[in-house]
Amino acid sequence: MSKITRAIIMAAGKGTRMHPITETIPKPLIRVHGKRMIDTIIDALHENGIYEIYVVVGYLKEAFQNLPDEVKGLTLIENPYFDTCNNISSLYVAKDYISNAIIIDGDQIVTDSTILSPEFENSGYNCVWQENDSK
Repeated sequence: MSKITRAIIMAAGKGTRMHPITETIPKPLIRVHGKRMIDTIIDALHENGIYEIYVVVGYLKEAFQNLPDEVKGLTLIENPYFDTCNNISSLYVAKDYISNAIIIDGDQIVTDSTILSPEFENSGYNCVWQENDSK
């Protein structure tokens, strides 16, 4: 069983499907029921003992500048390619931190912290853990 020791949150995108809201605020920083989307992820990671967190930023990156002060162990990584490349470029700029990492998009709303468990049988990008076999 693999043990996850860090997380990479991909938060560089423009969030075009949420315009006009995302014209002034990156999608991960939008509040849903009073809480920023990215905070639901960070809280779930902390509940699972994961404190080494990398957030890949690009679009409106300045809006994230206080996040490392708010969250101990959080580091921002700038994606200079966000405007011309897809989300895979965020993984490229975070390539030095991928080992033993859970990778998650920054616009997820995590209400059940067990989906970010630090122990996995198999690695998988954009996978969701479930109790029963899928059909």
